[in-house]
Amino acid sequence: MRRLRTRAARPPWWLEPGDEPCETCLVLHHLELMIHCEGCDELVCIVCVIERGEPPQNLCPSCAEELR
Repeated sequence: MRRLRTRAARPPWWLEPGDEPCETCLVLHHLELMIHCEGCDELVCIVCVIERGEPPQNLCPSCAEELR
């Protein structure tokens, strides 16, 4: 019996390495997955971002520490 050849499926774009470094952890991410800090406009990845304040704001760890 003959096997069908399947092309290796390319992973989705969000699983491929990105080209924008997170200013906090320096890991490369896609720009579409980064968040701008509402305090200093720094790019932060979704892992490093911290929600603080009322109403909640997306902040980098430096700005979140200042609000303490």
